[in-house]
Amino acid sequence: MNIVIVGHGPSLKGKGLGSEIDNFDLVVRLKAAHTVVGSEDYGSRVDVVCMSTEVLGLGAHIKPQMFWLYPKKGTYDKEAVGDFIGRVGVGCVLPLDLVNAWNERFRSLGGKHPNVSTGMAAIIIAAASLAPETIVLAGFDTLTNPDVPFTRNDDIPRTGTGVIDHDWSAENELLKSVSSSYNVSIGKL
Repeated sequence: MNIVIVGHGPSLKGKGLGSEIDNFDLVVRLKAAHTVVGSEDYGSRVDVVCMSTEVLGLGAHIKPQMFWLYPKKGTYDKEAVGDFIGRVGVGCVLPLDLVNAWNERFRSLGGKHPNVSTGMAAIIIAAASLAPETIVLAGFDTLTNPDVPFTRNDDIPRTGTGVIDHDWSAENELLKSVSSSYNVSIGKL
């Protein structure tokens, strides 16, 4: 199985890679992706959406075949998640133990943030639960190259406030651990 995970980096803008993205075996998108789905640059398929349990309201804007819910703070509001699962009418995966273990590993690498980004969580969940041959990252500009200053595609709304302060260097190191641990090739589009 070959998976593409589509991030929010601006590198996809103007590239016309939408049909290439849609041709993967599985297309995973991140929270708020609904604003670029259907575009020539980002493609149309939405098999899975990964989002943190803190932004469940975004699930109303997109209809995937499945949601991966990321409890980034190590815990989650059980009532809110239960209501969400009851409303969306598609499968939901909430891998609490998996992401807690990888967030701990991230911190042990010296990660300066308490948890990995939602994009990194999607990579971990895909590698652990689907055993793909390949994961291709599209629009993961800074995660794949921490020397590139972090920017976002302005067409995709932010879900948080304040400065985005993820530790991209530590996440890039963690990417190598995920690849090795799950014997998956991780590349970029």
